[in-house]
Amino acid sequence: MGHTAIKIDDDRFKVTVAPVRADILHQCDISEEVGVAFGFNNIPRIVPPTNTVGKPLPLNKFSDLLRMEIA
Repeated sequence: MGHTAIKIDDDRFKVTVAPVRADILHQCDISEEVGVAFGFNNIPRIVPPTNTVGKPLPLNKFSDLLRMEIA
């Protein structure tokens, strides 16, 4: 896949992406690559230690309302 990974400690890696991989932009893209390589069904499911409730940012909510009015 063109990545170089160096282990920093037990929980962290430093990943260098090859210049030909223009589709890798964010950390989530690296996570997706790991899922593809390791196999999504082989990743153990765990319950996260904390619960959070997500909501849209005020600017995004306003943009969505404005987009609906203009359309």
